[in-house]
Amino acid sequence: MSIKASIWYLQAATEMTLARGYLPVGENGPDRLAFFQGLSVLAARIENGEPLGVDDLPSEYEVVRSDPNRKLNLPMWHSSFVHVRQDVAAVLRRFDLGQTVLAPIRIAMADGAGVNTEFCLLAVGNRKPTVDTARSAPKKYGRMRWGPFQTYEGVGVDKNVVALRSVLEGPDIWRAPEVTGTIFVSDRLGQALLTEEWGRKLKPRKVRVAET
Repeated sequence: MSIKASIWYLQAATEMTLARGYLPVGENGPDRLAFFQGLSVLAARIENGEPLGVDDLPSEYEVVRSDPNRKLNLPMWHSSFVHVRQDVAAVLRRFDLGQTVLAPIRIAMADGAGVNTEFCLLAVGNRKPTVDTARSAPKKYGRMRWGPFQTYEGVGVDKNVVALRSVLEGPDIWRAPEVTGTIFVSDRLGQALLTEEWGRKLKPRKVRVAET
């Protein structure tokens, strides 16, 4: 008889509104376009599971506060990069990260409020087939609804997805090719993140693993 098991997904990775209130400095134009194009290239490499080094990721960027009521409190910056505080990065480094990269980042505030060095960029380069389609809810929603690229949306994974038992092997953090825009972690890493305030801001949600 199989032992019951769980994994977790980080719901904050699906909530781009968490980055609201801060914008990269600069007017719309070639420089800003090149900035975002560079991020898109990196994001594609991460999504494809290509190995990256610390030097491949941005080391500093400048932001302007577009909403005076927002504090620098960003679990997300870009779809494939997660801001984590240094204390959460220390927790992550205790586990098997595989091809995942943690890179220090300097966030310079354009309004002269100083430079924040409390964060790392987390770029998850591991991929594992995760969804047990026979036991999960049908793919009834999602922007990639038709054809071979149909995927599950990250929102509601804890209610709609049952995970394959094979995810219990390998790195403790990964992306699933069948799920759009989220990050999965092992049960032991999910439990560890819940002990840190900033780990809880990543909103770990439990996902059931198939028993057989």
